[in-house]
Amino acid sequence: MSGVDYWEDCIAEAFHDAEIEATEDQRGTVVAWVEGCHDNFSIGSGNDCIPNPLQTELDGMKRAHDDATECARRETEERLNALKTIIRHLRSDLREARRALIEAKP
Repeated sequence: MSGVDYWEDCIAEAFHDAEIEATEDQRGTVVAWVEGCHDNFSIGSGNDCIPNPLQTELDGMKRAHDDATECARRETEERLNALKTIIRHLRSDLREARRALIEAKP
């Protein structure tokens, strides 16, 4: 059932229930108006201007997730850099210890 068929059925039932006699053209005009009004309802009522609370909550959760992910990435990078520095120092200490052992041999 198309949108127009739906509205035609609604208007036909409403006219029948209200005992309103109308020509096919008159019913068509009312159907067109009702369909147009329905399409524009959210604009007229401001529903499109009011933020969807579920979307607002979801957006906040996404931001929090993105912030937490970025924070974890930075912390991981800092730890990795600290470990690389420790490894460089250990390698340097190892080279110095080897030199010292070679020099200490009689």
